[in-house]
Amino acid sequence: MVSLSTFSYDEMSKSNKYILTLPVNKKELVIEKYILAIGATILGGILGMILTVIVVNVMNYFRTENIINLDYYSLIIATIGGIFGISFLQAVQIPSMYKWGAEKGRIQMFILVLIIIAILGGSYFLLNKTNINIEMEMINNIITKFGVYILIISTILMYFISYKVAYKIYKNKEE
Repeated sequence: MVSLSTFSYDEMSKSNKYILTLPVNKKELVIEKYILAIGATILGGILGMILTVIVVNVMNYFRTENIINLDYYSLIIATIGGIFGISFLQAVQIPSMYKWGAEKGRIQMFILVLIIIAILGGSYFLLNKTNINIEMEMINNIITKFGVYILIISTILMYFISYKVAYKIYKNKEE
């Protein structure tokens, strides 16, 4: 989320006008936001995993009667899932910030999250009311075998589409 806050500072100081007088083009400015967003997300995931391991080991050292068994595979899966979630928010929010600005882009994000929650909740409600049988075992097998790969490929695809949209918006924008 650090990368998204840079939009507010850029808007406040009108820095893009000055940056574009340097030998930098709009494409490079958009790429810079994505590099910062992706880098910060990956770094946050790695730091979160390291801190989890440290905290669990410290707690186990001091509380020998109540040992926490850390499943490293689950920790990695949870981290990849968290990175996917943050990446989804960034992939939607970065183009909207280029389109509507930092403040309106944030409002749009809250509306999007509410819409997603309503769709998921409505889908769950409809599936329960219509008694549609979903083979959870088959879905669980697919997620177990290919879930990590699906999340990684989806994240890359989201960022790619988001970049294309953001660049198109910013390219056509007058500074």
